Amino acid sequence: MYYADWQEWPEVEKAAVNDYLIALWRYCLSSEVEYVDIEGILCGIAQAVDDLTPYLEVWRKSGRSGHFLLASFIASQFDPIAQKRKLSKPFWRDKHDPGNPFAHDRTIQMNQVIGWLLDPATKTSLEEAFFIEQTDELATAVEDLPRYAKDGYPLVTAEMRGGPERLIGKIESVRASFKGWATPGGNLSSASLDVARTVCRRSERRVCRLQETGQLENSEIMVYLNRLSDALWLLARWVESEPA
Repeated sequence: MYYADWQEWPEVEKAAVNDYLIALWRYCLSSEVEYVDIEGILCGIAQAVDDLTPYLEVWRKSGRSGHFLLASFIASQFDPIAQKRKLSKPFWRDKHDPGNPFAHDRTIQMNQVIGWLLDPATKTSLEEAFFIEQTDELATAVEDLPRYAKDGYPLVTAEMRGGPERLIGKIESVRASFKGWATPGGNLSSASLDVARTVCRRSERRVCRLQETGQLENSEIMVYLNRLSDALWLLARWVESEPA
């Protein structure tokens, strides 16, 4: 797009390009395919526009798929941001070259992305999206069970663990890893997530005892709790990179 000098085009044509890029970005964030190189797509957009703020705001307000992509992106950038305050792809390290009119300094754009990732509002958005999904699935009072059954709501099923497993799978797909031992309580948010994980693990052990004594009819409960606790651990490791 820079070769075409599109920023000098008539306003109606520039508007069409901007509308297309936003629509493309929304489509990618809502994609249900197994793996989306969301950082690569963002880099492609950054070659056409200087200000990534509108795209980052769309990401923050995206649905479940977008938040899974966000969690995966955060995991993949955990080490470079925490250690060097940089993003991993070489694209972000491009510098201005007087001999090349199309060599663009990406420092401002990279700082936009890092600042957005570290913004408490982004962290809150991700946490709320994750916990709202789990609350919708798990918050069932005993006295409400007959009504839920009558209305066709299922109990815990294999499909329900898809949420935590998609989050875990996307993080593993970019080969993100957290090295060394994790010390719970790095900040208030990570401590809260670790407490939630501890409660989840305790529930898993109690459900396991019910299964061993033949009192559990639905073994999917134990599998779901196991996947959920793993997802909580990953989220805790991310948020502890920030001050309390």
